[in-house]
Amino acid sequence: MVDDQLIESISDLMCGTYHVYTGKGDQTAIMSWWPRASIWNGSSLNVDAWTEECEEWFIRRRNAILLGDAVPLNSHQWRNQMQFNRQSPKLMAKMNVAVVSYLESSQADFLME
Repeated sequence: MVDDQLIESISDLMCGTYHVYTGKGDQTAIMSWWPRASIWNGSSLNVDAWTEECEEWFIRRRNAILLGDAVPLNSHQWRNQMQFNRQSPKLMAKMNVAVVSYLESSQADFLME
């Protein structure tokens, strides 16, 4: 059996995730060099494909890290940075509903032949 799900601990490792003390008792904040899956999935770059805009964003972020101009961010900071077009996640959700509706309709029967 093959499991194609990426477990959170591996995803966190890939994103460079740290639990950092906030200075308020034992409270910690989750910081990461790259946006965690929940942030990426809600971002305007998540359009179900790696686009030219995704590549440009990745290269800018990677270069900032390599030059020492970037720091790990918490989820709130990532959400603010990843909202290039706030309507993109809504558009993707509506497109997914439309696709499912079409595929479940009789108009898509030719796909099953």
